[in-house]
Amino acid sequence: KMNYYIPSGKWTHLYDFRTIEGGRWFTDSNLTMEHIPVYAKEGSFVPLADPMLFTDEYFTKPLDIYYFPSTESASYELFEDDGMSPQSIRAKNFELTRFKGVIKDNQITIEISSNNGTYYYQPKQRTFRLKIPNISNVKEVVVNGKSMGKPATDSETKGITIPLSYEHKKLTISIIQ
Repeated sequence: KMNYYIPSGKWTHLYDFRTIEGGRWFTDSNLTMEHIPVYAKEGSFVPLADPMLFTDEYFTKPLDIYYFPSTESASYELFEDDGMSPQSIRAKNFELTRFKGVIKDNQITIEISSNNGTYYYQPKQRTFRLKIPNISNVKEVVVNGKSMGKPATDSETKGITIPLSYEHKKLTISIIQ
């Protein structure tokens, strides 16, 4: 048996997407090196890439961005460069993709924008799969003012997945519940 503490707030387990309230101790008899509890706090953006053999595959595969909605405004910056140049920051050969999100009045609003940075091997567009676990009764998804209709429920996350082609320009996504 192992004890661990989760700070206050609402937390979602990244493997089974169950949600807990923190601010207390937990006891788990199943903790092993293969089964470590990993949680994301509400408001978090968590990027995850599909498995790959070589880093060259990184830019050709979709990138999953998990968002755990919060009534408090939250943001995240994704840093990307060519993965080879040790001086990419000094040479300003990188891109920062900013994610901002908030839930208000039964609507989740997410903005994605870029610093317009460039780097070697930068793809003209990135494919993101925006995943929002544990939401239901979504009436409509609107991207830059254009309705994408009602999304299907994602059985893995018990929420929704929104595929996006991101061309390094601002996107505003509204999820209306």
